[in-house]
Amino acid sequence: MNEPYDLVIIGAGSAGLTAVNFARQFGAKTALVERERIGGDCTWVGCVPSKALLHAAKMVQSARTAARMGLVTGVNGVSVDMARVRDYVQQTIASVCQYETPQIMAEQGVDVILEKARFRDAYNLEVGDRVIAGKKFLLATGAHPFVPPIPGLAETPFITYKHIFQVERLPQHLLVLGAGPIGVELAQAYGRLGAQVTLIDVGILPREDEEVGQVMEGVGRRANVEGMGLVEAGVAYGRDGIQVNDNLQTTAGHIYAAGDCLGGHQFTHFASWQAYKAVRNALLPGSSKGHSDIVPWTIFTDPEVAQVGLTLAEAQVQYGDQATVIRQNLDRVDRAMTDNALDGFIKMVRHRDGRILGATIVAPRAGEMISEVALAMQNNIKLAGMAHTIHPYPGYAIGMQALAADEVTNDFVNSRVGRIVRRLAG
Repeated sequence: MNEPYDLVIIGAGSAGLTAVNFARQFGAKTALVERERIGGDCTWVGCVPSKALLHAAKMVQSARTAARMGLVTGVNGVSVDMARVRDYVQQTIASVCQYETPQIMAEQGVDVILEKARFRDAYNLEVGDRVIAGKKFLLATGAHPFVPPIPGLAETPFITYKHIFQVERLPQHLLVLGAGPIGVELAQAYGRLGAQVTLIDVGILPREDEEVGQVMEGVGRRANVEGMGLVEAGVAYGRDGIQVNDNLQTTAGHIYAAGDCLGGHQFTHFASWQAYKAVRNALLPGSSKGHSDIVPWTIFTDPEVAQVGLTLAEAQVQYGDQATVIRQNLDRVDRAMTDNALDGFIKMVRHRDGRILGATIVAPRAGEMISEVALAMQNNIKLAGMAHTIHPYPGYAIGMQALAADEVTNDFVNSRVGRIVRRLAG
């Protein structure tokens, strides 16, 4: 048997690719094992194709509504060639994955093994017809679509997000089970492309802020944990995923796990962040916590929906009446007026002392705006810090600055010092 690898990474999705890049920067002898294809769900059937489809659908919607701004379309309106839409989606995937090939990784010193992995014991891994050994391991195996046990579903032609991007003909009627992020995004995209869409769930985005001809099943994902020999390796797991401690160590201390295989937040950016932390803990002295309460996310509908931190209800459980909400509707934001995008709002949950506890944004580019809030929360920058930071005009983010400035001014005016100043000024 050859010399053990410093790190063996199982899974070449978002978490695995981040881990590979970080490990090789430290000169670690690294193997990347993947049973399907490099890139994982995000590249092939998730983030990349869904956003390409949403972009195509947005272009169709813009063409349909162009007359409002003086643009004249043909007498027959806008038509959609679904086969060409599919081609655009596939071309976008190809553009992204060209930088994630086994050849490129091999040139960077990474051994890429395209085989199914199974632990023989805690330090030896079966990959195809051979066995490799590792000093440390990282499980980044991702998740798969969960098909709910609905009576009659098995007898009904249905597809999951893994197949929806291969469709070449626009369905007349698309029934989407699950109004979470995946279901809502695809429902809007196919509705704009011309399909009749029915969205079924107990509520739209049921776990989020309360404001906010085929069956396409989008009710969730389950961690990939079966058939890997985790029991033989001493790794405990349950229905929701692999069990880890705060440092992302499994019950086998030299084996780490990151990303969707843990359950919990199943976001590409969170998986990549955890992978960075896991590799740091596996290869370097000391440890770094691999969990966070500040995890921004975005649903890329039109308008976008973004959130980070606590909702008002959650904040009031922790802080009582010291937690309040402040809000700015988009019809008070000049850029929203120029873009005719007035449906939306900026809402922040604040502590009485000025800390930002959370935010929900419904607006174009909300996914970009929420990063400013996350950065502020991560670094304990209060509302005053946001208010005193110059923002470019006319941008959507200036709405956040204006909201913060109004609140900071109001705090001062109603403070003891503010009342004295008002009396002196009056």
